[in-house]
Amino acid sequence: MSWPLPLVGFSSRDSFYRSYLFAYLFWIGLTMGCLGIVMLHHLMGGEWGICVRRFAEAGAMVMPLMLILFIPIALGLRHLYPWARPDEVAADPVLQHKQPYLNIGFLPHSGRQSTAWRGSQSHGGCGADRWLWIGSSTREFSGDFIRSAPAEC
Repeated sequence: MSWPLPLVGFSSRDSFYRSYLFAYLFWIGLTMGCLGIVMLHHLMGGEWGICVRRFAEAGAMVMPLMLILFIPIALGLRHLYPWARPDEVAADPVLQHKQPYLNIGFLPHSGRQSTAWRGSQSHGGCGADRWLWIGSSTREFSGDFIRSAPAEC
């Protein structure tokens, strides 16, 4: 199914997946940065984040979409990374040494570990972005949106 790639400006699957990975990293960086700003504002409190809070929350709410947009990267790992190609791993002693953690089977496991803090929506929890948005909206609609108290542990 590589015939439509030249029609959209890509000469090979490798160039498509590299370009897609670069664009994905740009957008996931913005999404994670927005989530970080929202978390920092909820942690610290104060008036400094009121003017950017809604924009940052909206940027953080894109996280489920970014998970869906990761699917082409997961499907194209062999085109992106040499450690995903068994023939190259067999020929390179450095890749053989790194194989316990650089393999396709480890990638979903590490992805689950890195996103575990978001919460599990299938187990009745809600993600951190949704939880922060609900708390922010509750304060805003109650009339107490100017003073944001720091989070309590």
